[in-house]
Amino acid sequence: MYNVVFEYTQEAGGFAGIRTWTTYNDKGHFHRVWVADPKQNVLIEGVSDEEAVMLTAKTPEISRIKAAIEESYLGDTLDTNLLLQAHLPKAVFAIQMDRQKTERPSFYVTHLSETSTSLQGKESLFAAIETCASPDGRVDLGMISSVIKIPLLVIIFNQCNLP
Repeated sequence: MYNVVFEYTQEAGGFAGIRTWTTYNDKGHFHRVWVADPKQNVLIEGVSDEEAVMLTAKTPEISRIKAAIEESYLGDTLDTNLLLQAHLPKAVFAIQMDRQKTERPSFYVTHLSETSTSLQGKESLFAAIETCASPDGRVDLGMISSVIKIPLLVIIFNQCNLP
């Protein structure tokens, strides 16, 4: 078996930074079937299952939260139930599991920075999440619901008032 770890690029929007891995029959099989994709880079090839799991566990936490937001959009419309009841809890759980695997310490915000009021839609949610993230991508999980409340309400209001 031949494991390959991938990482999503900025071209993938809210999925940027997410790491995944796939097992192929062998190196030749991987090179025959894999097609280069601008949304995904090969991070490393030929690693053990354990190494692949550890590398994916090192996905930046902020990337997991942004991916949850991205997944919750159906076209240009945010499905808030999907975000709050499915994708966000799944991302938080994955972060907690990653922290256990990697022994990555928790992060706690000491000061929330201001966000731009000109941003709209998912960009406003991304910016809100960035206010409770460290430079290395760790996120204060306890602050997520607080920082997304206002952008979420604005999005819901705007979606309800569409012509």
